[in-house]
Amino acid sequence: MSNKDEELLESILRETEGRHAQRPVQQPAEQSREQYGAEPASASEPGGTFSDGTEQVQPAEQSAASAQQQESSQTQTEEPAEQAVSEAEALEPQPEMTGTAKQEAAQEAVPEAKPDAQTAQTDQPRTDKKTKAQGAPNKTKPKRKKFSYKDVLRGLFPWKGDSGLEVTRKIVFLISVIAFSVCLELISSYYWGLHQSKKLYDQLQREIEQISLDTVDPTKIQQGSVSETMELSELGERLLAQNADAVGYISIPGTKVNYPIVQRRSDDGNDYYLYRNFNGEHSDAGVLYLDYRNNFDRVENGKRVCDNSTNLVVYGHNMDNLSMFGSLKNYRNDWGYYSKHPLITLCSNYQTYTYKIFGFFIIDAEDESETKFDCWNTLNFSSEEEFYDYVNNVKRRALQTNGVDVQYGDQLLTLFTCSGIFDEARLIVMARMVRPDEDPYAGTQESQQNPNVLWPTIYYRWNKNNYDPDAEFVPYGPVTTTGDDNEPAETTEEADE
Repeated sequence: MSNKDEELLESILRETEGRHAQRPVQQPAEQSREQYGAEPASASEPGGTFSDGTEQVQPAEQSAASAQQQESSQTQTEEPAEQAVSEAEALEPQPEMTGTAKQEAAQEAVPEAKPDAQTAQTDQPRTDKKTKAQGAPNKTKPKRKKFSYKDVLRGLFPWKGDSGLEVTRKIVFLISVIAFSVCLELISSYYWGLHQSKKLYDQLQREIEQISLDTVDPTKIQQGSVSETMELSELGERLLAQNADAVGYISIPGTKVNYPIVQRRSDDGNDYYLYRNFNGEHSDAGVLYLDYRNNFDRVENGKRVCDNSTNLVVYGHNMDNLSMFGSLKNYRNDWGYYSKHPLITLCSNYQTYTYKIFGFFIIDAEDESETKFDCWNTLNFSSEEEFYDYVNNVKRRALQTNGVDVQYGDQLLTLFTCSGIFDEARLIVMARMVRPDEDPYAGTQESQQNPNVLWPTIYYRWNKNNYDPDAEFVPYGPVTTTGDDNEPAETTEEADE
């Protein structure tokens, strides 16, 4: 080891000894107590006290006590400064308080009243022994009252001893029950009748579909003269076997119109089947029936006894479920319906005929004004002029125009039903028989809305009258040419001569 190393080691040792010399020597607790004249603490007191009554403070507690003394001294120095600031603020002028502010300040100054023991005692619910006794369940069950029909009747009907108010209440109740029962019976009867009617006609339609319907050749029909012989068809046999008043069957292909037709040749003929079905039973839907004044293939002993009426009129109800003539309203409501269903098949008990529709319109059944048109009362025409006057009245009222022409001598068919436009409104669908060698659909595909419809007078009560009598109108019949102002117009036939 070199001299430098030895000197360094000695200096380290000296420094170490100096540090030990500077560290205070802790005396035992008993020796320190003896030095200050205090008695040692008992074993039961962990902290211990001196003989003079002072507590023995451990080193950690001494440091905490000194820290508290420093904080208290600092607080004492801060208090004079805070007092000076508060005194300065008190010297500043304060704003005057309003009445509301004064009241609020006074309320804040008043201490809240604390409920005393007596008040708290009165707020508590009291339990009455007598009330408890009354509310206690009765162990004995009440006797069940014996059932009596007399009590039931007494509760429903006025009884001796009832007050006037009680009698009135019972009478009103009984009337309400009776009215409800009657309404329920009527509604049930109505829908049950519709169900039975539908069931009846569905069965008949299935049977008719099995029968071959041969359309008659129009060239063999001798209009205006009595046919020599006519043979009863299979369809006629089936219909007459079920109802002796049956005169034929009508259908509009593609629609719900597919029903038998009856005719009762008596003064009440137009009312008899109004609410009777094909079996003669009561039915709100009724059955389609031919006007009792019409002649339609009336045959006796195999011969037709009279000519057919020029205008056959068939009546039927406008049912909400579209049965009977209920689907005819589609001609008015759907502008494309006519182009899809322009033909009508009408069968008598002997022959089958085809008609094409040329007009449908609305009339007033009780119209007595200048728009009156009782088309159902014209069954035959005495002259050509009367015929064209009739069909041109149809054309003026038609809701749609088409290319179907109508000529004198054509057999007409009128379908008559109700309409909901107004109370006495009637919807009329009119057709003419298809001629020999004629395309049944010719002219039916050229339908357009009529811009100048002649409505009944009553219709204009709620609608603007836009009908123009001077508007351009192409009538049925021979076309007339206009001559000089002082000469009458002549027909094309007269001009050719």
